[in-house]
Amino acid sequence: MSISESIPTSHDYRVIDPDYDIILIVTPKPTASSDPKPEPKATRFKASSKHLTLTSKYFKGRLNSPWPEGEELKQKGIVELDIPDTDPEAFEVVLNLMHCRTKLVPREVELPLLTQIAVVVDYFDCHEALGLYPESWVNKLRDSVPGMFCADAINWIFIAYVFGEADIFSCVTRLAQAQGLGTFDTRQLPIPKKIIDGINSVRIDTLTKMFKILTDYQERLMGPKVICSFECDSTKLGAIIKTMKSRGLLLRAENASFPGYSVRKILDCILDFPRIEVCGKCSSYGFGSREKYSIIDRSTKAEIESAARSLNGLSIPNVL
Repeated sequence: MSISESIPTSHDYRVIDPDYDIILIVTPKPTASSDPKPEPKATRFKASSKHLTLTSKYFKGRLNSPWPEGEELKQKGIVELDIPDTDPEAFEVVLNLMHCRTKLVPREVELPLLTQIAVVVDYFDCHEALGLYPESWVNKLRDSVPGMFCADAINWIFIAYVFGEADIFSCVTRLAQAQGLGTFDTRQLPIPKKIIDGINSVRIDTLTKMFKILTDYQERLMGPKVICSFECDSTKLGAIIKTMKSRGLLLRAENASFPGYSVRKILDCILDFPRIEVCGKCSSYGFGSREKYSIIDRSTKAEIESAARSLNGLSIPNVL
């Protein structure tokens, strides 16, 4: 029996290589929804095992003995391979590059497709097969890299990691550290644990440091040493505690993960602490007149700002 006779004809195929010896059955990941929907439709690709094993470490391992697929390919001359939870459009782009069909490869891609291409490249370990295409795709989208932490920023974290875009990676991981409101959510992207831990730990460490600086200032106001006068120190201390309580910061300071608050949000909140009337000794002029003055002194505020602005993002070599 010939190879073509051994393949069922009830399906449509996308032919990547007419001299195929492998059929890849690609099924997209089901969408998260409570509504009952039919199973995602599979897309079947006819491809060359030789091209796949030369360009992908994943296929090199899976299509060689003693794996069952490798044995079947060796004995029958053809094999079918299930590829679940994979975007067919992104997979086809990568397959065309694996088979040197560059005329069929888009010169520009949108961010969602580039994200899925990165997923395919990362999983199948076929970075070199793409040549300079990722750099070109990224450069065309570079101006759209967000300046605020959002879903697109998470996509860019993964894209920059997979394709080695160091400057973008540092920028968007810094956004996650500074503006993330809780434990880092990968949005189902296969972002490595080292990156997740790096974002989470820096965010928590920075928030902890900021709260410690604020707490230390409160301790100084409560201490035996008078900073300004008993009345003035007491007024500031009471105002700080009341402000923190009203803004939910007392409870946050006791919760090690600081859910719902980011470094940026806490900094803005602290810098926006109210100004109250204090004695002339605390005023910016020191002429003995009473005027409104921040309840946090300048050096404490500078320390808090310095801690918040010290975030530099992650570097790719440190998370490999």
